[in-house]
Amino acid sequence: MKKKLIWLGLLALMFFTGGMITSYASFQDVYYPGCNTEPFYVVGKQWGLDKIQIEKAWEKTVGKREIKVGVIDTGIDITHGDLNNCVDRELSKSFLDKNESFEGRDAYGNPIPRYDDPFYDISGHGTHVSGIIAADSNNSYGMVGVAPNITLVSLRVTNINEKNDLKDVEEAILYAEEIGIDILNYSAGGQYSKDVEDAIKNFSGLFVCAAGNSYQNNDKLGHYPSNLKLSNLIAVGASDENDQIWKSKETSGGSNYGLKNVDLFAPGDNIISTYPIMICDGTYRTKYLDSYHDDYHIEDGFHYSTGTSMAAPFVTAVAALLLSSDYSYTPEALKTIILDSVDRVDGLKNYCVSGGRLNAEKALKNSTHMHKFKVSYLNSERHIKNCSCGLTSGSAELHYVTKEIYDRNPSSVICLGCLKKLDLSKDFVSIIRSKLKTKKITENGSYTLPNGIVVLVEEDIEAYKEGTLIFY
Repeated sequence: MKKKLIWLGLLALMFFTGGMITSYASFQDVYYPGCNTEPFYVVGKQWGLDKIQIEKAWEKTVGKREIKVGVIDTGIDITHGDLNNCVDRELSKSFLDKNESFEGRDAYGNPIPRYDDPFYDISGHGTHVSGIIAADSNNSYGMVGVAPNITLVSLRVTNINEKNDLKDVEEAILYAEEIGIDILNYSAGGQYSKDVEDAIKNFSGLFVCAAGNSYQNNDKLGHYPSNLKLSNLIAVGASDENDQIWKSKETSGGSNYGLKNVDLFAPGDNIISTYPIMICDGTYRTKYLDSYHDDYHIEDGFHYSTGTSMAAPFVTAVAALLLSSDYSYTPEALKTIILDSVDRVDGLKNYCVSGGRLNAEKALKNSTHMHKFKVSYLNSERHIKNCSCGLTSGSAELHYVTKEIYDRNPSSVICLGCLKKLDLSKDFVSIIRSKLKTKKITENGSYTLPNGIVVLVEEDIEAYKEGTLIFY
């Protein structure tokens, strides 16, 4: 709080000196948010960031532009000052067509056929979601996203009636796989689609989706795609400032929950984020938007909004930070780290798989203990040249052997990946053994040698191949 008061003072100084303080450190180069000058963040209106302890996570990374997050939604307003620097114009795409009656109208009622424009967000939903993920930082404007240095890709699937054609959703996922999107955010859902399930299953990245806003138990009532049992899918419920399930005060709605089908909760109640300028300034308005604008409008370009749609992008952004810290993480590894890092709180412990609410600091901290290999590394041609565990020194070789064989004759063992005979000197082996006396590497007893050779007990071999083995 003291830090935020200091920055409030600096902002006031800027105002009264005619903006003479104009030089700020680039957020891309500073790993601590004390340099942040976004008004809504400074005055404490972004309560979700404090709740997930984002400042400590930012000490490790604020994201990398190479990480691409696809937002399957209503579009992203790239004219917005907090979003225009983080959206890839070339990769973004609309999956709507003329038959879906997507025809906008301006303030005078004149038709604007913009169904094929991925940046024409006449609902505001996609722009709001996008701001939570990656709103720009250190531009002294508006707010800051959870991962302000990653790249967003708009994948527009919602028509003028705010309905999603599941065929468009399927096409968006297939396209994301084609262009190499790392993480997909889908803040929608409802009906089951086999084609959508297959598309997610075959997507090589992480798929994060909303659990729904019907205040229902998803273990008893279906909600898709959040109820799909897929290793690369995370289903997110919405929590409030008191770490309780979000429940609407106006309607019977609220966050869906489920010990089996909702993985974790994240901040989702009264979340401030970016909103299309053309709606706020009246360029595009409807009766529905007039009501929504009046109720939740903060200032031009910013609205409050509530629901699991807002919670999902918090998780998406933390996954993007993890991938920025180490690109070798598999989707399964990302999911494991995020779920294992939650704050387990009484109000949520009986309502989701993990029993808690997202914690970015713990996720980034726990990531240093994950041994990270992709299955593609483990082939006879490539695996000798690759090592991504970060636990070795010198020129690591990424061989793996069974502990049983290694203990029997450590000076001469065969690598299970390339079948190469490994020749270790007696002196080298003695150094290894002295180090192992003071440190257990996995719960089952596997460990990594300083030269990159991984010694595995049988129980750990499959987890190692899947990239989910944790070393302590």
